[in-house]
Amino acid sequence: MKPDWGSVPDWIAGVGGMLAFGAVVASLLIERRRTEEARRYVLESDRRAQAERITYYLVENPGPSAAVVDGRHERTPVDGGNFFYGPGDDERSGHLVVVNNSHGCVYACIAYAPEGPEGMPDRAIGVIPPGVTHIRMPLGGYPVGGSGSYRYQGEYANNKLVPWIQFRDEAGHTWRRGNDGALLEPRDPNPFPDHSP
Repeated sequence: MKPDWGSVPDWIAGVGGMLAFGAVVASLLIERRRTEEARRYVLESDRRAQAERITYYLVENPGPSAAVVDGRHERTPVDGGNFFYGPGDDERSGHLVVVNNSHGCVYACIAYAPEGPEGMPDRAIGVIPPGVTHIRMPLGGYPVGGSGSYRYQGEYANNKLVPWIQFRDEAGHTWRRGNDGALLEPRDPNPFPDHSP
């Protein structure tokens, strides 16, 4: 007795059914991958949400008008460092202004000021509450008058005296905001400094 292999239409129907089944499985796998990618994107966006709301800028020689008003906080670094410049330099303290537009504090804030006091490029700022915080600190010495002062003023305007700040968000992630506005998560964050004797 010969086996019955069926007719050509039966074969076409069978192959078509298998292809349809394969297409359904493939579309389900593609949709699952898209859903996972969308979920990862939302999680990453949520993860960066607080850090995206932290920024900073510099103010040169703000003067006595920079008092604490309207939710603005003013203080000096908390790392215990003292500051001395060499003879012939004008000691200029500026304000590092950290703007926290989130609803919570950020922690262990560090300002990297390489032209500040020697041996203390990392300045410990500490907790930054919501709002605007002015940190008065020496950001570098420069000769009084002449082209040096113009160069220095330009460096204030472009945040060059503080190339980055680093902070930890409420979820415990450490972030670094650059003077160009870039936000990144450092692989090897700088430790919180203590310059006290």
